[in-house]
Amino acid sequence: MTKILLFLLLIPYSILGQHNSTIDSLTMAFQKAKDEDSKAKLAVELAKFYNRNNTDSASKYLSIGKKLTIESTNNNLKADLPLAEANYLQNLTKYSESVKVYEAAIALYEKMNNLKGLADAYNFSGVTYKKQGGDNQRVDAYSKKALLYENRALGYYSKINDAEGLMQVYSNFGIIYRDLHEYPKAEEAYLKGIKIAEDARIENHNLGKLKANLSQIYLDFYKNYDKAVSLL
Repeated sequence: MTKILLFLLLIPYSILGQHNSTIDSLTMAFQKAKDEDSKAKLAVELAKFYNRNNTDSASKYLSIGKKLTIESTNNNLKADLPLAEANYLQNLTKYSESVKVYEAAIALYEKMNNLKGLADAYNFSGVTYKKQGGDNQRVDAYSKKALLYENRALGYYSKINDAEGLMQVYSNFGIIYRDLHEYPKAEEAYLKGIKIAEDARIENHNLGKLKANLSQIYLDFYKNYDKAVSLL
């Protein structure tokens, strides 16, 4: 047990180091960028990385990105910006506002037939609807909406054969079904995500999340403690 606890404690520090290294690299690239489109793209990436741990910095770079894209003719960039803003609003638990901005991003991606952008936007929208349900009386309605958007994301990720995206969708499916107390469906979703990771030889935090979430199903529903521990 001591070894397990030590491993779990070490993970966040490792991820934090990688996170800071990426931010340093992006900041340096942002400072050196010459044209406005390049700076705007880097501003969006910085906003994404700051989103979870520094909302002030995320807001700062989103504002910079907006100013730089006013005159831009880069349509992909103009769609990526509201997608990043919607993620920022979701992180602030402003779910209704977030959904509206996601819809704006989806409309822009549809015009360009940007499948990757559509997949990401629908995936994040599904997560927002799931979070919006929370523990209130409308959790079923929000969960069904979340499933609708996740299924749309699944279709787009499948078209472009995005294994990482598919893993995230199946992880989200599992969480939603778990909240609906449909545990066999949750188990099936997590197993599909793990199979995709194995076939693509992916070993990263997304696979870790899938196994950790699956362990909860074995713990809470099947009461199979040995299996739960082995997955953790």
